[in-house]
Amino acid sequence: NILRTPFPVVTRKLGRTSRNIFFISIADVFGRLVLLFVFVGFARTYGQEVFGQFSFAFNLATIINILPDMGINTFIVREVAKKRGGVENGLGTLVLIKTGLSLLYLIVIPALCYLFQTDFYTFLMVSGFAFFVAADSMNQFMRNLFRAHEKMEHEMVSRVLERGLLLGTSALLFYLRAEPWLVCLAFAVYGIILLPINWQIVSHRYKGLSFGRLKKGILPLLRPIIPFALVSVVFTVYFKVDVLMLERMKGFADVGTYSAAYRLYEGLFFIPNAIYGSLYPVFSRLHAAENSGITGVLKQGLFLSMIAGMVIGGLVIAIREPIISILYGPQFIESSQVLAILSAALPFTFGTFLLVHYQAARDRTGVNAILGIVFLCLNVLLNFISIPRWSYKGAAAATLFTEVLLFVSILLLASFGAAKPPAVIPPNPAKQTFKDIS
Repeated sequence: NILRTPFPVVTRKLGRTSRNIFFISIADVFGRLVLLFVFVGFARTYGQEVFGQFSFAFNLATIINILPDMGINTFIVREVAKKRGGVENGLGTLVLIKTGLSLLYLIVIPALCYLFQTDFYTFLMVSGFAFFVAADSMNQFMRNLFRAHEKMEHEMVSRVLERGLLLGTSALLFYLRAEPWLVCLAFAVYGIILLPINWQIVSHRYKGLSFGRLKKGILPLLRPIIPFALVSVVFTVYFKVDVLMLERMKGFADVGTYSAAYRLYEGLFFIPNAIYGSLYPVFSRLHAAENSGITGVLKQGLFLSMIAGMVIGGLVIAIREPIISILYGPQFIESSQVLAILSAALPFTFGTFLLVHYQAARDRTGVNAILGIVFLCLNVLLNFISIPRWSYKGAAAATLFTEVLLFVSILLLASFGAAKPPAVIPPNPAKQTFKDIS
């Protein structure tokens, strides 16, 4: 019946959480499909070696993408969701802080390129991605203000507009066989174009942004953000370090083979992103109200995440070779073996995404940080052992092994200190939250 109903009526018929998952899914799916198109188009246009260079530049620019953010984007969702008002006093200060961090990030990027001894054209690629990262971090901060109010339609419109412009420009550049670094520059241009648009929308919603907390000093404002920053640093490096290690040990060709599969694996993250993006404000609100229903919401969200991971992972493993051949061409057929290994990790990766945000909503971000550091070190160690011997297959196996152990560990930790039911049990918010999901 929903499919035969006009779009505005659909959103009214769906429950709030279902509606938010719907909007985030559209934004995330479209965004990831565009990125997949860009990576696939680049690989088919410029070949395996240059594609490896492109993937290396992308990972080098994004491995420190926490610097223009420092956990502020996640922090603001939790705080606004809890308070539902009264955040304007510190909002202007956070904007200033993020602007300063973005400038610092752009200064650090050339030093990072020097450290990795990149050539001039790789530096141009990294620079294009760097401006995109800085702009996208600020854009996401403004989108998250609406995400905290569980109004994800703004994020959908903003992301679709940005990625749509990128899609058209990239297709034109591929058709013209333009210089590869110009494709990277296109990322930056459209991220910057959206800044004034998002700022105008936020300024209208939060009228009269105040910088009042500057009088009390920035440190008190930053102190609660530090755990979020640490978690973001650890998990960002965790997801990027394998490509950088592969380039150092094997070269751009092996990076290209690995990245072709990893881009597909990462592209499937829209599913846990949609689930945790919708449930994170719910977790924060229920935890602030000391409501035991948070456990029920977690169980059903985790069940949904794991089932989705198993179904999609199994399907991808079954048709991995046709997927790689159709998208990238027969020269990338070795990537199908990497894709099979990575797809086996999907149920655990999906579950971990939700558990990390559940812990953050319960003010246990420090536990996430410690756990992330431990498994980052384990992942680096496994890559050091496996990449010299098995190259990209070894990197994929290291990811699978680490993901399984990480999921089991964070699930056990999340079980401690779970909310206990009160003497008089209120209506179960988990049923209300998920009643329309089918």
